[in-house]
Amino acid sequence: MGFFYEHRIMIDQFVSLFRRIPTVLPLLLLVGVTGWSQVDPIVLGSDSALSVQVRIESHPINDGTIFDTLAVTLDSTACEISAFDLKLGCSDEFVSIVEILPGDFADSCGWEFFQARRIPPRGNPDLPGELWQAIALAELVPDSTRPSCYRFDRDAVLIRLVVTSGTGVSVPDTTVPIFFLWEDCTDNTISDRSGNLLMLSSSVHDDLGTVTESGQLESSSSFPTRSGTPSACIRGDQSNRPVRMIEFHNGTLKFKFDLGHSPLE
Repeated sequence: MGFFYEHRIMIDQFVSLFRRIPTVLPLLLLVGVTGWSQVDPIVLGSDSALSVQVRIESHPINDGTIFDTLAVTLDSTACEISAFDLKLGCSDEFVSIVEILPGDFADSCGWEFFQARRIPPRGNPDLPGELWQAIALAELVPDSTRPSCYRFDRDAVLIRLVVTSGTGVSVPDTTVPIFFLWEDCTDNTISDRSGNLLMLSSSVHDDLGTVTESGQLESSSSFPTRSGTPSACIRGDQSNRPVRMIEFHNGTLKFKFDLGHSPLE
């Protein structure tokens, strides 16, 4: 009883901090749930033979404008999950992400916490013009109320991106990438139901093929990056450490103006 009381007090302190500094609570909660930190990552009972896919939906657009949602899906049949932290964006001048909506886990499974926020520009030329973060947790505090599910027997929607080209804007024929981005070791991570397994990127793909694979990720060491979790996030001397098991697939919006007319003879 004392443990849960103390844990409730700690969460209340986090909430108080969150009201003053909106960006702090989600990171603290994620670290608490996964038992992991950037300095000393730990994961128990991992099974590197498993893999999951996280995919941003792609859309063809034939009328030069868009106001629609793009699903970010998880192949959740491989394992049960209890938390995720996603960071993604786009750099194109024609398209903006205006909102991120909760997906199946928050809506259908009754997860307790969901937050999405736009990360303001910071003058770093290596960062995209549009950068967003979405974090979800199945439970804030272990108690008698449990989420109704931790996985689906189909691809499940983690989040939905609301994207727009703006009012009165006609986008020329072009391809707009929507992609995952890493600024620190907590970005684009998923925790399993036990909270003991922290999953990291094993590869990153876009429409042109594989951007990076696990071997290349192991040689990477810098932030920010679109190439997956750098090797510095995994300590080589740690017996139980985060596992590279997520295949990330970037999405695209392909603008190709077409009125549906047949070519003139």
